[in-house]
Amino acid sequence: MLTLYSDVRQLCSVTRCKRFISKLQQQSNQLLIETLVHFVTKKCNKLLKDRHNEFRKLRQVIHTSFQKCIGVSNSAEQLTKECQKDHATLQEIQQQLQDKGNKLAELTKTGNFLHTQLICAKEIYFIICLCFENG
Repeated sequence: MLTLYSDVRQLCSVTRCKRFISKLQQQSNQLLIETLVHFVTKKCNKLLKDRHNEFRKLRQVIHTSFQKCIGVSNSAEQLTKECQKDHATLQEIQQQLQDKGNKLAELTKTGNFLHTQLICAKEIYFIICLCFENG
């Protein structure tokens, strides 16, 4: 009977030991899972923070580029207005030159007519002078 008692006791001890080992394994697995979750969470948070910083920098670059584009657009708009104004001025000058060219053509025509009249007057004078000399 003593052997039976000893065997039972040993069996109980082994069973307790197995339960204890199982419990330790469960706790160890849980600790391992928690450690992995902590490590992965920490790594993900760092990556998120890095990505967030990169995104902020990229957003700043985009904002700066957009501001430059607005500046270029405003400058282009201003230049367009100035070119339109210069174009209108050039058209006015061109019209004035056209008018002066027309006036010059008219004066040239009048000048040619007067020149022809002068030649006729000279010839008439010459003929009159000849008549008085011969006369």
